[in-house]
Amino acid sequence: MAIKAGLIDKNPCRDVKKVKIPQTKDRILSDAEIALLFEKLQGKDRLMVFVGLFTGMRLNEVLGLKWQNIDFGKGIITFQASKTGKFITIPLSQLLMDELREYQTTCTGDHIFEERELKHPVIVEYSLRFTGLFKGLGIHGFTFHNLRHTFSSILQGELGIGAVVVQGITGHSSLGMLQKYSHSDLNNKKTAIDSLTGHVLNLTKNNGISKTGTT
Repeated sequence: MAIKAGLIDKNPCRDVKKVKIPQTKDRILSDAEIALLFEKLQGKDRLMVFVGLFTGMRLNEVLGLKWQNIDFGKGIITFQASKTGKFITIPLSQLLMDELREYQTTCTGDHIFEERELKHPVIVEYSLRFTGLFKGLGIHGFTFHNLRHTFSSILQGELGIGAVVVQGITGHSSLGMLQKYSHSDLNNKKTAIDSLTGHVLNLTKNNGISKTGTT
C-alpha cells in the first residue's frame, strides 16, 4: 500500500526470510470428549459450543448472532461469514433448534449471546474463556475454533459428505460466485447436518450420556 501511495520505492521486507512453522494436525474432539461436553456443559456455554459444533461457525460469528438470524419455521440459520462477507444459510438440526428454543425462554434481548460490540478484546475474552473451560473438563489443547475443525472432520472423514457441501456450509468454498443458493444445495446441507447430529447423538449414547446430559 505504501508503494502504491508513492511513500516508498520498494518493500523493505522483501528480502527478509520467513520463519518456517511446522505444520500440525488440527485438533479435533474424540468421541469421549464429545460425550463429555454433552454431560457437563449447561446454559450459555453449552449452547455456544453446540452452535459451533453443529454449524461450524467461527467464534465471532456465533457471538454476533441475533434471534432474527434464526428462522424456526424453516429450520435455518443465516449469517454473514466474517472472512468473506458472504451470507451463508445452514439448516438446523432438531436437537439444536430445541436447545435454541429452550435458551430463548431465558434470553430477552435481540442478541443471543453478546450485546457488546464485537471488538478484538471481547472475542479474545471469550476465546480464552472457552480454552480454559475445555481444559477444566480435561480437554487439553482445544479451542473454540477447533469445534469448526471437528465439524468438518466428522462430515468428511466419518460421514463421507462431499467437500463441496462442507465448503458451502463453512464458507471455505473456492467456487466463489459459481456456488449459488438453491433448494438442492440446502437439501444437501440439511442431509449433512442431520447426519452429523445423528452421529454425535450415537456417540453420546455409546458413552452413556443422554441428550439432556444425564447418565
